[in-house]
Amino acid sequence: HVPMSLRLAVKLDPKSAARTSRQPMSEPLAIMFNDDGEPLQPTWEIWARNHPDGQPARWTSIPQELQHCIEAAWLEGHPKVALQLPHATEGRMAPGSYELTFGDERQTQSTVKKLGPGGWTAKARRSVLSNEDDTIAVAASSDELCVICMERRRTHAFMHPDTGDGHLAVCVDCAEAYRAEAAVPGGARAVRNCPMCRR
Repeated sequence: HVPMSLRLAVKLDPKSAARTSRQPMSEPLAIMFNDDGEPLQPTWEIWARNHPDGQPARWTSIPQELQHCIEAAWLEGHPKVALQLPHATEGRMAPGSYELTFGDERQTQSTVKKLGPGGWTAKARRSVLSNEDDTIAVAASSDELCVICMERRRTHAFMHPDTGDGHLAVCVDCAEAYRAEAAVPGGARAVRNCPMCRR
């Protein structure tokens, strides 16, 4: 999968270019295709913890009207993007100003911050949907996600010597972080126990 951000740029004559601080460009067009040339739809989501309707914590899609500018900023390598949501949506986001900071998808997680009074911060992630059936093509299901970062697939288990069983719980990156923390003398007890059962 190769995502692209395309812009149309106006070619200026040298005199006009010297007077202009920035070359005029169109809004970006973000596109992505699978290996067969079929279009894919990237979508950005936030981790919503408290649902007023009593639903459990889950990944919730950021409003569609913001998706395009988030994807374009991510493709163009910006460290963050400012967002303005003019009205309430069906999802979890109230009207107001937001800022999405992009992580490196390995050690730093992407985050969304609501700016102003009553602000909050939530984890964010990018998933890729197939246009045919809107199923996630790249991201793992929530049952397969690491219980620590909630971004990557579970690949490492915590084994319990007293019972001989274990819990497949964390991704390779979080397993390495656990291993490094556990190696520090006097480290927190939380990093020495299984995050699933606390044994």
